[in-house]
Amino acid sequence: YLSFVNELSKSLERQEKEKNRNSSNNKEHNSSTSSRIASVPFTPNVQRNVIQMKQKEVKRSSHSDTSFGAGSLRAARRAAGAVQHAVDQVLSGRNRNAFCIIRPPGHHAGVNGLLDNAESCGFCIFNNVAAGAMHALNIMHHRYDENFKVAIVDIDVHHGNGTEEIVRRAHDPSRLFFFSVHLFDKGRNNSGGDNYHFYPGTGDRDDVANNIINIPITPLWKESDTIE
Repeated sequence: YLSFVNELSKSLERQEKEKNRNSSNNKEHNSSTSSRIASVPFTPNVQRNVIQMKQKEVKRSSHSDTSFGAGSLRAARRAAGAVQHAVDQVLSGRNRNAFCIIRPPGHHAGVNGLLDNAESCGFCIFNNVAAGAMHALNIMHHRYDENFKVAIVDIDVHHGNGTEEIVRRAHDPSRLFFFSVHLFDKGRNNSGGDNYHFYPGTGDRDDVANNIINIPITPLWKESDTIE
């Protein structure tokens, strides 16, 4: 996944440089067109090149909510790096706490980015908080602090399915705890179909053995339907 993201970024950066070169040589170019940054639908590219889905199962580019541009990898690295820098500051005692305001987000990104059963990357490239948690555990491991533990508390309208996957596959789950509170709705939609779910459609059960606790909340629209 990391290799794929890196190569995709390089390809888009080359396109951007070529476009800028052509624009500078064309005196009649449209300035609004030349200012557009090269980007591609991210989810279909991950499905095709990382998960290697059959073409008929790949998400339509027009339906992809996650885009990847020439500057996306740089932004994603800075986001993940900001969390790890914050961890360093706190563990070193320079700061008592830290708050990171970063984009892109990350809790839908799993071990290989898009999860096998997910239909969207959910605007996520790298899982910033999971990377920060692993970084903290690694630092304290080298300090021989076997009692050090990390808790990830995820309060969001969507379930952090990517973070859950990473925590579940961690080498030592006894030192890592994941708690998520989120909306959960699955079942029949307004058109009568049975395959509706509120994205990502996960987080309805706990995995106590791997220190994963999920608090799914019924959305208000579901409660109103039940009352009616």
